[in-house]
Amino acid sequence: MSATQCRKATWFQIFCLSGFDHIIYHKPRMTLHDIVYILTNKTPIILICIIGVVAVSYGMLKDNALIFIIGLICILIGYLLIRRKIKISVRNNP
Repeated sequence: MSATQCRKATWFQIFCLSGFDHIIYHKPRMTLHDIVYILTNKTPIILICIIGVVAVSYGMLKDNALIFIIGLICILIGYLLIRRKIKISVRNNP
């Protein structure tokens, strides 16, 4: 942007050119379809558990408490999702 263009530019144009336009123009959020896919399919649940195990082991090896706790939370979420699938499966197949 040249000096003349800068003087004529509005604050909005400067704001958008500076890289902060993602604050105004939001990226598409997760839809209900995406959330149902994560909660019902096996692949995302397995990935959540694997990420949790890797984070816990990294947190233990490097003495990083934050990563360790994040890993525990991932493992807990994966466990709850697996438990939910097992409950639904047991109810449907007596």
